[in-house]
Amino acid sequence: MVNLYRVTAFLSAALLFVAQPLFARLVLPLVGGAPAVWNTCQVFFQIALLAGYLYAHASTQWLGPRRQAALHILLILIPLICLPLTLVNASPPDPEANPSPWLLGLMVTTIGPPFLALSATAPLVQRWFASAKQNAARDPYSLYVMSNIGSFVALLGYPFLIEPAATLRTQTIGWAIGYGVWIACLAACATFVWRAKDEPADAAPVTVPEVIPPTSAKKKSKKQSPTPPEPVSVFVPDQGEITWRRRLHWLALSGVPVAWMLGVTTWITTDIAPIPLLWIVPLAIYLVTYILAFSQRGGQFTDWARRIHPWAMCALVASLTATGVWQLMLLHILAFAVGVMVCHGQLAQLRPSEKHLTEFYVWLSVGGALGGTFIALVAPLVFVVPWEYALAVTAGCALAPRPCERANRLVDLVCVFAVLILLATLRQYVPNAQKPWLLIAALLGFPALAWFHYRRRPLAFALVMGFILTVDIGEVVGGLGTLRTARSYFGVHLVSRYVEPDDSRHFEVHTLQHGTTAHGMQIMNEGFDCTPLVYYYPTGPLGDVFGAFTPKEGEQQHFAAVGLGTGAAACYVLPQRDVTFFEIDPMVRELAENPAYFTYLSKCAKGRYQIKLGDGRRMLAQEPAGHYDVILLDAFSSDAIPVHLLTREALAIYMSRLTPDGVVVFHISNNHLDLAPVLADLAHESGWVFRIRRHDPPPEDQRNYVVSSTYVVIARQAEHLRTIAEDPRWRPQRPSGRAVWTDDYSNVLSVLR
Repeated sequence: MVNLYRVTAFLSAALLFVAQPLFARLVLPLVGGAPAVWNTCQVFFQIALLAGYLYAHASTQWLGPRRQAALHILLILIPLICLPLTLVNASPPDPEANPSPWLLGLMVTTIGPPFLALSATAPLVQRWFASAKQNAARDPYSLYVMSNIGSFVALLGYPFLIEPAATLRTQTIGWAIGYGVWIACLAACATFVWRAKDEPADAAPVTVPEVIPPTSAKKKSKKQSPTPPEPVSVFVPDQGEITWRRRLHWLALSGVPVAWMLGVTTWITTDIAPIPLLWIVPLAIYLVTYILAFSQRGGQFTDWARRIHPWAMCALVASLTATGVWQLMLLHILAFAVGVMVCHGQLAQLRPSEKHLTEFYVWLSVGGALGGTFIALVAPLVFVVPWEYALAVTAGCALAPRPCERANRLVDLVCVFAVLILLATLRQYVPNAQKPWLLIAALLGFPALAWFHYRRRPLAFALVMGFILTVDIGEVVGGLGTLRTARSYFGVHLVSRYVEPDDSRHFEVHTLQHGTTAHGMQIMNEGFDCTPLVYYYPTGPLGDVFGAFTPKEGEQQHFAAVGLGTGAAACYVLPQRDVTFFEIDPMVRELAENPAYFTYLSKCAKGRYQIKLGDGRRMLAQEPAGHYDVILLDAFSSDAIPVHLLTREALAIYMSRLTPDGVVVFHISNNHLDLAPVLADLAHESGWVFRIRRHDPPPEDQRNYVVSSTYVVIARQAEHLRTIAEDPRWRPQRPSGRAVWTDDYSNVLSVLR
């Protein structure tokens, strides 16, 4: 029976955490690949978890374990009508509006019912387990450890095992089968509840004597003397009174880790290493800390985390001077893991007896829902700069266990704020050349000050850490030279101004940046304002394409660009060539059309362009067949290209919208993914012509704001490539032999650099 309960708890959690990346994979083609999509999904899952825990708590209180078990078995059959999961008939969101309400509504009607049924399992199974007489000596929270292990295994198993090996259709069918197996296991668990005798369900845990097997009288030695049985050491939950102060403590200790998790997820996948695969890393660490905190040795793990906590926070501050991508990411992840372990360790120490078990989980889910809602829904509306991450870190530091001794906190706060104001003043007025020395001094002095205050004043420690992170985020996102910081559902867009220091080249340069990726740049000086820079320069691959497709006399050309950026592609507009941009983010359109920031559209296109909002692939599917001579795929979410734009079905849409001799151009410059084999396989499968050019500009071009770029061209026949077909810089590429990417299958791990 014990193993059955464990398997049921493990399976329910595994299904929950396979459903999360599976649904995100299904919905990404409708809303793009921004980290905000994952955060919005996490908010829904936290709210659904809250609803499940509320149902478990209320139904158990009103009906008792036996009648509640009967009701629950009936209710979990209803979600079968929603399986297998599918979004085939889902309509896309309004391109002009924030897609968060649309996404939440879609989840309510699709994955919501089965997720709600599964989310109630953890507290219910533990409550059933505790109600059986033969299990009175056992800790029901051990099943919570099994649930978190199942969550962790599923979360890592999806990207490394399930997604590379199975199509989406197979995954959804397999998930539905797993749901049916779980129903059978839960029904078997319910039979033990129904067979249990009526007895006080809220009895406190007791010690069970060790049973000594009987021995025969013949073998019994006279020298042996009877010894009293030793009690089995078991965990006894805190039997103290459940006060509102204790409930609020549960709320904070559960909400701050969720907020910290979503904040660090957005930060590392946008501003450090924009790889969607990294979305699961903070969530996996979050689950591991839960597993460790509620394990038999949870107290030891918590003590270790408390000891290294101040040093981990100082390492986070030291990341302000780090330059390597992985170094930065590891420092942020280390601080997150230690801080969340401290919070979850306190939660485990404050857990109540099984009498209040379901209420305990309700407060945990309320905290998680509040933390997730603040980060994913409230913060983007309140903060233009992503300061919510610094606030989450500050709150996590403030929740660290406080020492017993009391002291004058007012004096500490005055001293801390005096030093903070001094540092802020110096950072504003010290020349840029001297700022590194100031930063080094701050990194040496502030951790020491923080450590001193942490030993006596955790609140002062938290304020110091939060201030340094807030100032750093403000400088990164909105420092000197910033013309505009704009935030939308798809991220923070930064428009900055830079003046060339060389007197002989007094250039004023404007840049559009999202995270660590520059999405466009323009020289604003007269005579240079229609010169495309960075990836779009005339001597690079894109210049080759439009040079080869110069319109003939009397010919009118049309080309489409999926992804607007600064509008640099408008530099290739001619009197006989117009362009249609497809852009998913309304904020990007606003910035590109503002002549105070960029003038590519107003001065270069001169009215021969139009911008259509929405997902590029869906919008192109609505265009007339055979209309475009060139289709340029230049869509990025930070540095990552959405997968649904690189599938067999997507390429078929592009080719159908081309003229008979048109070409599709893919901009695949990327630091983390090698997408050339994916496109080579797609072209080879259909018998189309594939050419790729990887260009590293010489030093003199780099000084002119030109960077390395990689482009791919696909056409029906070689002669349609015109001069590119004979250009040795444009090379064919053999297929990789891997499975072709489709809407039903993709394997990001296979192209990770």
